[in-house]
Amino acid sequence: LFHPVLERIQQAIREDPVRYVVMHWAKWGTFTDDLLWNLVSHEVSLAIALFGGHPCSTTIISEHGTLTPRDIVSLVCRFDGGRECAIHVNRCARSANKHLTAVTRQGRMFDWDRDTLAIFAANGDLVDTYHAQEEPLAVEVKAFLNALRTGSSSSGEEGCRVVEVVEPLHVRRETPMGLRP
Repeated sequence: LFHPVLERIQQAIREDPVRYVVMHWAKWGTFTDDLLWNLVSHEVSLAIALFGGHPCSTTIISEHGTLTPRDIVSLVCRFDGGRECAIHVNRCARSANKHLTAVTRQGRMFDWDRDTLAIFAANGDLVDTYHAQEEPLAVEVKAFLNALRTGSSSSGEEGCRVVEVVEPLHVRRETPMGLRP
């Protein structure tokens, strides 16, 4: 939530909200932690930030185990107004990549790959590119230090919203593989 590219997208979608987002995160590792809590929760947090609220429903479309019972998962978060977000996380990929594409109601597209954002008009023309100059961790540390200086703090509402989305995925989970929480 502290990535400069996310901030740029959020500024651009204030007047033209997103209607569809697809996220793909591939990496190797973190096999000792639950995939939903460790990685999917980050993507759910991004979805909530981009759509400006809690999803109406979230459904696991597929999940597969390779080194653990759950290493690859695809899910869909549905938001009000028919808007949705598709999330795919694979922690068995040899090469790391994190990619997000967002399409707005007016048809503009935002393509986020690592630290670069490409912005396209509804007709597909490239309008602008932006490359983040500051590391997300540095932005987060600045926000934390500012909160300490000013006495402001987070209410934890963002984290609670993520838990409200991810926790039921464990409870409802029953797949052809017979996986259980």
